[in-house]
Amino acid sequence: MWFDYAAPPEGKPWDQEHTYALVRKLQPKIIIDNRLDMDTMADYWAQQVGPNADYYTPEQRIGGYDDQRPWETCMTIGTQWSYKPNDDIKPASECIRTLVLCVGGDGNFLFNVGPTPLGEIEPPQPQRLKEMGAWLRKYGEGIYGTRGGPFKPNGQLASTRKGDVIYVHILRPLSDPLTLPALPAKIRSAALLGGGKVSFRQAAEGITLGFPDGETKPLKTVVKLSLDGSAMDIPAVAVSRPATQLPEGAKVSASNVYAKDEKNLGPEKAFDGDYDTRWATDSGVKQAWIAIEYDTPRQVSSVAIAEGWDRVRAFELQCRDGSGWKTIFQGTTIGEAFKRKFESVTSNAFRLNITDSTDGPTIWEIRLR
Repeated sequence: MWFDYAAPPEGKPWDQEHTYALVRKLQPKIIIDNRLDMDTMADYWAQQVGPNADYYTPEQRIGGYDDQRPWETCMTIGTQWSYKPNDDIKPASECIRTLVLCVGGDGNFLFNVGPTPLGEIEPPQPQRLKEMGAWLRKYGEGIYGTRGGPFKPNGQLASTRKGDVIYVHILRPLSDPLTLPALPAKIRSAALLGGGKVSFRQAAEGITLGFPDGETKPLKTVVKLSLDGSAMDIPAVAVSRPATQLPEGAKVSASNVYAKDEKNLGPEKAFDGDYDTRWATDSGVKQAWIAIEYDTPRQVSSVAIAEGWDRVRAFELQCRDGSGWKTIFQGTTIGEAFKRKFESVTSNAFRLNITDSTDGPTIWEIRLR
């Protein structure tokens, strides 16, 4: 039973105590959310669980790791609850990542689709659910029947567990081996779901995982760690992340920044090595550029770009040539794990020039090598 929240100015008009009693009398094993007890916006943000409720409900955001109180993220597949014609539907990668982060945080995921006035679901929405289902058919072993942990989600990874197995879900590209905190159990083997090998080194100070060719594919790299004992009794632990910073002596710039929020969404966020920060542009922007300038010329022969929300439809990677810009190559879509090698170029400045986008482009990270 999912009650929603509507705090009236006059206090509690819902007769909560008797409502709970009636519902549980009719269905003793029912599970009830926490919103009937909310009287103020402070209650909504605090997300407490009263004595008559069973779980709490963070809305349009992913709950933090919590294996003590049951919780469920409620989120829409588009931009709002209920039906909105021609809504901007979340890409499959974001839908799957949200699912993994919820389960990895030891929570549940309520995903809303909105029916039209005729009771139909518009095609883009079930298509996303089918894409999620296709992913689950391949990687669902690390989701179904699992609990979150023991490694707490940190944006780059999440982990789930059942029995004597831990599943490590890679959410962002990694260019270096993955380091995890030590475990009070011995790892018997490590493998990739869907096939493939992964190397591991276990020591007192921590665990190191190595991947074929040193590369990972976000959401498609799920490591299965088989232990010599139960994974369920291991206390949850946070995973530290390497310090992030711009390359020494580099300066960055962009044609547009969302709401002029340079501090949180400025161009440096796309070059800081952190896949949880991003450069974002204003809604409605269809063309934009982001550039990095080094103090001395650099030789570059490859680029990796992680885009958010799959909005880019045409772009070019450029380098400074004299007083202008020279195009190295052109492309159409980017997506979350774009990579391209090209003939080596030496320049002191490089630019991603987006010439067409369905809406304001967002870039998580750009890596030039």
